[in-house]
Amino acid sequence: MGATTAPMEKQGRVTFGPVFEGLFREYRERFSERTLNRLVEAGIDPRGKLLAGYPTPVWYAAIRILAEEQHSRLAYPDGVREVGRAFMRGYFDTALGSAILAVLKILGPLRSLKRMSRNFRTGNNFSETWTYEDGPGNVRLEVNDCIADRPEFIQGLIEVGLESVGAKDSSVEVLSVHDNGHAVYRVRWAA
Repeated sequence: MGATTAPMEKQGRVTFGPVFEGLFREYRERFSERTLNRLVEAGIDPRGKLLAGYPTPVWYAAIRILAEEQHSRLAYPDGVREVGRAFMRGYFDTALGSAILAVLKILGPLRSLKRMSRNFRTGNNFSETWTYEDGPGNVRLEVNDCIADRPEFIQGLIEVGLESVGAKDSSVEVLSVHDNGHAVYRVRWAA
């Protein structure tokens, strides 16, 4: 791991309201009463005005609920990956997300990946990433705290992110998940 600072204590972690807006955007019209009730029980009501921030366990719960409710026909990891993909599309459709996407399109795939910590920090107060270039269009990306040990969420959002910034023939593979919650991804695209 390339970090020199200690990670923020888990109880102080906050996920900001605008990321929930992106998360719910593609699903909102399809919410069943059961899904809504489960989200409310988890601590968020997507029908009301979103707060500025939520304890991060609410974020994790919302992802789990959407994977279980909206992608029940898929194996759970695949459902989580689809939620990550839907989140990224929805987030890029928000005011904040569209502004970030405009910058990322200018930067291209490599420089976008190199600034992932900054990108993630628009959504929470704890995410960090480390980028290791292994060749043209070939990067290892390490991400801390991969959504409560479900690295497929980040995999899905990176896949859509790469497509959105114009990467051709891109792929994202989960290489490993460590006991500390960090996950390492192989990210490739035609350079």
